Amino acid sequence: MFETFYDEPLAYVVGGLAAIPLAWGLWRLNNVFEDRHAIAS
Repeated sequence: MFETFYDEPLAYVVGGLAAIPLAWGLWRLNNVFEDRHAIAS
């Protein structure tokens, strides 16, 4: 995507804003896996 939109600053803004919920979701998923591991141990 960034090779075709390299001259569009909005592409970087959209990419950055899309990374926030992705990181939040992975953080929550990691907490779920840690809780399962703690219960199983």
